[in-house]
Amino acid sequence: MSRGTSSPEDSLASPPITILAMPKPFKGHIDTIQRNAIASWTKLQPRPEIILFGNEEGVAECARELGLVHIPEVARNRNGTPLLADIFANAERRASHDLFAYVNADIILPGEFTGGVEKALRTFPKFIAVGRRTNLEVREPLEFSEGWEEKLKERVHSEGWLESYTSIDCFVFPRGTYEQVPPLAIGRAWRSVVHQVRAQERTAGCRSDGLCCHHSSAS
Repeated sequence: MSRGTSSPEDSLASPPITILAMPKPFKGHIDTIQRNAIASWTKLQPRPEIILFGNEEGVAECARELGLVHIPEVARNRNGTPLLADIFANAERRASHDLFAYVNADIILPGEFTGGVEKALRTFPKFIAVGRRTNLEVREPLEFSEGWEEKLKERVHSEGWLESYTSIDCFVFPRGTYEQVPPLAIGRAWRSVVHQVRAQERTAGCRSDGLCCHHSSAS
């Protein structure tokens, strides 16, 4: 359907999303895990804009191979850990869409992910939607041929295990939600940032069953 004939309902049904991620160096099994995850994001419908941050080994190559946006320079703390505030600030300047999803680079997103985002959009004018992960040991490159997602779901149901409610590896929020973020480092910022924004009483927080995410275990 062309832009000229789309309706507000259509835009809600297929929300355009910009996914943000800060991958680790693409080395060893982490290379396989991250390539599987990021490739799964490109299969979402509609295909999201994907921005990879950082100059770690392999990030530029992955972005180039999959046709993604790459922002190599990210502010870091004195220990060299990337700062979430700078990633969000870059997203505000560079992203094409008004809905952001920050996702850990080892998280496989199934098609239901966009349905969960649609549910949040229909329910709340302002929101932060978080996804609780299911762990699954995947040691081989995934083949994204017809039926790949159904096969993966079968493995998740038979071999996967749901992590605790604190295992949040993705969260979705509208542009402008994080106007002021303290200098929190990646890996230690999740719950602090979510609580910070909710405390401002500008958003509703929700954990949607539709925001499915599968974590590929490196163990």
